[in-house]
Amino acid sequence: MGKFMVDKIGASVAFAVLAIPMVAVAIVIRLSSPGPVIHWSRRFGVNNVLFYMPKFRTMRVGTPQL
Repeated sequence: MGKFMVDKIGASVAFAVLAIPMVAVAIVIRLSSPGPVIHWSRRFGVNNVLFYMPKFRTMRVGTPQL
């Protein structure tokens, strides 16, 4: 029970500290170019299971993917 609480408190503190920079990055992305702020990247995980990972968009919308 103790480790569980430490993990929950640590995750809450980390989220609170990182929320402000994440909002700032999202605002800069939104103001610098049109399109969504978050890009959902397809990745392979454990046992080759496909999952979607959210990332801040760094490329312009409409750029061809290789």
